Amino acid sequence: MKILLATDAYSVIVNGVITSIKNLRRELISMGHDVKILTLSSNRHSYIDYDSNVVYLGSYDISKIYPDARFSLSYTNPLIDSILTWKPDIIHTQSEFTTFSIARKIANKLDIPIIHTYHTLYEEYTHYFSPSERIGKYLAKKFTKRIYHKSTCMVVPTLKTYKVLKKYGIDENIYIVPTGLSMDKFSIKYPKEELELLKEELNLPLKSKILISVGRIGKEKNIEELINYLTKMKFKNIHLLIVGDGPYKNTLANLIKDYNLNNKITFTGLIPNDELNIYYQMADLFVSASTSETQGLTYIESLANGTPILCRDDECLEQTVINNYNGFRYNSFDEFSEKLKLILNNNGLYKNFVENAVISVNENFSSTTFANKILEIYEKYIK
Repeated sequence: MKILLATDAYSVIVNGVITSIKNLRRELISMGHDVKILTLSSNRHSYIDYDSNVVYLGSYDISKIYPDARFSLSYTNPLIDSILTWKPDIIHTQSEFTTFSIARKIANKLDIPIIHTYHTLYEEYTHYFSPSERIGKYLAKKFTKRIYHKSTCMVVPTLKTYKVLKKYGIDENIYIVPTGLSMDKFSIKYPKEELELLKEELNLPLKSKILISVGRIGKEKNIEELINYLTKMKFKNIHLLIVGDGPYKNTLANLIKDYNLNNKITFTGLIPNDELNIYYQMADLFVSASTSETQGLTYIESLANGTPILCRDDECLEQTVINNYNGFRYNSFDEFSEKLKLILNNNGLYKNFVENAVISVNENFSSTTFANKILEIYEKYIK
C-alpha cells in the first residue's frame, strides 16, 4: 500500500503529534508499506530527503498567529507533482492547516480517501487566537466541523476527544485509536553512574528528589500551577526539571525569579526525542498540571521508562495514569501535596509504582497494535 502522511510539523522538537507520526511511519514501513511524509520545511526552501522519503515544502513563519506554526503557498510546487506521479492509495493527515489543504487537493485529483487524525482540542487553546474564550470555542467548533466534512473519516486518540466531537454534532465515521509507542526504544536502562553524571551536568542537587515536566511550554500546559504548589509546600529536597521549550517559557522564568526559586527549578531547553529516556529515568517522578491533553504521549513515555506520575485529573488519562497503581491523579493542592509526600516517602509503594509503570505501557500502548488498528481503517476506505 502507498501511504502519504501529511503534517505541518515533522522535526526533533518535543511534541506528541510528531512522536505519533514517527511511530506510525516506522511500523507501516516494517509491515512492508511504501510511506512518504509531506511536511513543511523550516525555511522557504523546498526539497526531498530521499533517505527518509520526506517531502519538505518551503514555508513562512506565522508563529505570531499561533505558536510554532508555519504556512506555505506551495500549492503548485513540482514536489507535489512528484507525489501525484507516485499515486498514493490513501492520505492520512495529521494537521489542520497547510498540509491538510494540499492533501485535499491531491486526494481530489487522485480520487482517494483522506483520513484525518484530530490531535488538538482547539477549544482549550483559545487564548492563542481569540480574546474571548466563548468566541474562541465557537470558532474551534466551526473549524473542526469544516475539517471533518472535508475528510473521509476521523481518528481520535481518546474517548475524551470523541466526546468533544460528539458535542459538536460529529458522531459518524469516528474511530478511537490510542497512539502507541515502540517498546524497543525503552529497553535501555541507564546505570546509576550515568544518571548522576547527567544530574551533575545540569547542576542538579544529587540528594534531591527530581520532579520532571516534559513537553511544549505553553500556557495551556499549566506549569504555573506546579510552581505555585511547590512554593506553598516549601519542600527542601525537591527540584523541578522542565524539559522543552515554548512561548510561555519567559513568563514562567519571571515567575520563578519572583518566587526566588532559581535554585529549585531548572529549564533544560529543547531535548531531541531520542535523548529523552535518560532524563525520564533520572527523575523520581513525572508531574503535570495540564488539562489540555488529547492523550499525553509524554506521560506514556515516562511510564515506559519506569517513572511514576503525579498529574492533574483528566478524562483522557484515566487509562494511562491509574490511581494507586502507577501514580496518582489529583484535583486540588491538598491532594497534590498529600500524594507527592506519599509517593516520595513510601519506598515500598514507590517501588511498586515503578514496576507497574512499565507493565501498564506494555499491556496498553504498543505501537504495533496502534499501526494495525490504523491499517484496518485504511483498508476499509480504499476503493
